[in-house]
Amino acid sequence: MTLGQDARLQATWVSNMAQLFSEAGFGEIVDDLRDPVPYLAFMMHQCQLVIHEIITRQTRNEKVRNEVEQLLPSVHKETVAGACFDIARRTVIGRKPEA
Repeated sequence: MTLGQDARLQATWVSNMAQLFSEAGFGEIVDDLRDPVPYLAFMMHQCQLVIHEIITRQTRNEKVRNEVEQLLPSVHKETVAGACFDIARRTVIGRKPEA
């Protein structure tokens, strides 16, 4: 429901961020990839659900409103059954090259 359908919204560069830092001349690069612990994954899921309810209230696109409103009861049932987002977090840091 939240995955964008437009290919431009797919951040394919994120997994290559450390390499991009290196190519840009950064040093001492640290690439930290973490899966959320279960209690945070569930909380992120709960917070994201509010966004869909806001969309139904604020969109002027009736088609979008109707589709999201039809999906929300199913999403609620899946959430009660234990479904949640599983979003990995990647942090990349590096030292800027000296000028």
